[in-house]
Amino acid sequence: MKSFMIESVKAAGDTILTLFKSAMTFHTKEKITDIVTEADIKSHEILTDAIRNMYPDHGIVSEESEEYKADAEYVWCIDPLDGSRNFATGVPLFGINLALMRNGTPTHAAICLPATSEVYYAEVGRGAFRNDIQINCSQKKDWKGSYGLVAPDCGPEFIKFLSIFDELSKGTGWINAIASPAVSGVWVADGRRDWYIGPSARNWDYAAPALIGAEAGCAVSNFNGTSWKSGDLGLIVSAPDLHPALLRAVQRCFLT
Repeated sequence: MKSFMIESVKAAGDTILTLFKSAMTFHTKEKITDIVTEADIKSHEILTDAIRNMYPDHGIVSEESEEYKADAEYVWCIDPLDGSRNFATGVPLFGINLALMRNGTPTHAAICLPATSEVYYAEVGRGAFRNDIQINCSQKKDWKGSYGLVAPDCGPEFIKFLSIFDELSKGTGWINAIASPAVSGVWVADGRRDWYIGPSARNWDYAAPALIGAEAGCAVSNFNGTSWKSGDLGLIVSAPDLHPALLRAVQRCFLT
């Protein structure tokens, strides 16, 4: 399974990288903030063809297609190009999300960041790795000087969250929105950032980062504070000691 997943995301990543910064057209979906490029489609085809050839009985849920056998015991969650707007505007912060779920819970995950030649992989109970080197999350214990990441679609609730975060960090914290759950999730898992919150309920965004974060030692939950699973609202990935206060802040802003 490990070899299959890593080889698959690398193949998709190589294709994406050849298209990066090239002249291309893109169009929007239902929302103007959702765009699709040629790279999204090509990556989707590479991944879904590989899965259907190797695991024909498995289901597939991808951002770029209708669900296929979504009620199967094993379902693959795919975001073939996470961070499409970054990609289309020449910003090298994008990735490929691939996760296998069994009965709604992630069991294996791979994320490829083509622009930096990094591939992250995790499976339940076996740790998380970047290019075969085991990774561990930040051990930040207080909010002063903490560095977090948020999704760009947090909405008006984020204004309230900023105020709470400023109180927690005593005005010394940092926040970025880089528009890619793939990049955000593995940066927290790899100790490059201290926490991440995303407010959506899209499996292809969160299944892979949730498992990689958990296997790297992060505290990982949905916005209700329980372990993330298919269809849950929101994802929190953080240094363990920051999670309790972060969860309370998120619930005050997004669930009230």
